[in-house]
Amino acid sequence: MATISELAKLVDVTLYVTSGGMGTTIPGVKVHNVDELLRPGMQHNHDVLISVAGNSHFHLPFIELLSRHECVVIAHDTRMVEYYMSLRDRGGATQVMLRSNDPRAPHALVPELDDQIDDMRLLKNAGMWEIAQRAEALILHSRSATARIEMETGVTPIVLPFANQRVPDVDVNDVGVRDAARSRLGFEPGVIHLASFGYVDSRTKMSNVVVEAAAWLTQWGHSVALHMVGGASEADIELLTTQASSAGVHSFSVTGFVPDAVFRDYLLAIDLGIQLRVSPLLGVSGPLSDLAAFGTPAVASSGLAIDVDAPEYVYRLPDQVSAMTVAEAIEGALENPIDPNELAVARDRYLSGKTPTLYAERLLGVLENLVRERS
Repeated sequence: MATISELAKLVDVTLYVTSGGMGTTIPGVKVHNVDELLRPGMQHNHDVLISVAGNSHFHLPFIELLSRHECVVIAHDTRMVEYYMSLRDRGGATQVMLRSNDPRAPHALVPELDDQIDDMRLLKNAGMWEIAQRAEALILHSRSATARIEMETGVTPIVLPFANQRVPDVDVNDVGVRDAARSRLGFEPGVIHLASFGYVDSRTKMSNVVVEAAAWLTQWGHSVALHMVGGASEADIELLTTQASSAGVHSFSVTGFVPDAVFRDYLLAIDLGIQLRVSPLLGVSGPLSDLAAFGTPAVASSGLAIDVDAPEYVYRLPDQVSAMTVAEAIEGALENPIDPNELAVARDRYLSGKTPTLYAERLLGVLENLVRERS
């Protein structure tokens, strides 16, 4: 919402939402139901329509706009496989994934779609062809996925750097501020506190590898508390809790969804964050951007680090990585921390290039160019 608010300071903005979002209020922004744009024969008087496309059925009305109106698409995700599975079942999703401008593309999914969904490392196609072909312009936040999507769709995406959405409202350089957050969360002293943020999922986010890395650190004599800050299925919670307990990890917890204030406390309180993905096609990590904004060291998959232009206190790991390598990176980061003054400078530099204001200005520049090209 911060970006929309900033954009509204520059141009007139109308926000179209589903019925559940009709209570949204943003100063200077008119809010309407997206169903208005989907009425047969509906015409609008906007200079540009922007559709935000995400990889779930919740985005159906906004993707449906592409069949009714000329739209710029901002891809919230860099794959649409699950969206098409929910919309058209496995057969329909397979057909979308086989459509490609890449002459080397196969005529059948190998391995089959179910196997690719079960193991995202096998994902062969982002499923973006149909959306890219219909869009007036396709905007991505992921530099690491851009070449792949261009090859598959024949459309050259426009890349806009991801804007940080969670800016600290306290002095993160003050040790007392971080100590206070640890106290509020009840962190045990003398323990290495690690955290992974966002929905817990071994299939895409390597949550099981994170637990195994904590197990390696435990074997090497470290007392580790691992916090997974986000929602999870009951099955994943049980599986990961059993894994951590069997490995002798000092403390393990899955918090479930937490209020923003608690999420911010975890960003401040931990010693190091861990953000992994099995493939660069799995999208930009907002929590990694948050960790960078809060000046909290982290280890992360290379694709995620590239996509948020992560500063030097985010240590990059290969996208395909073993638990032992993750553990070694964590140990190295903790034993050889970046100088606090250098970290503060790097953090300020990072934040200055990631503001919603700057994102809104860049987006407006893209839209103005499109309008000029039409005429």
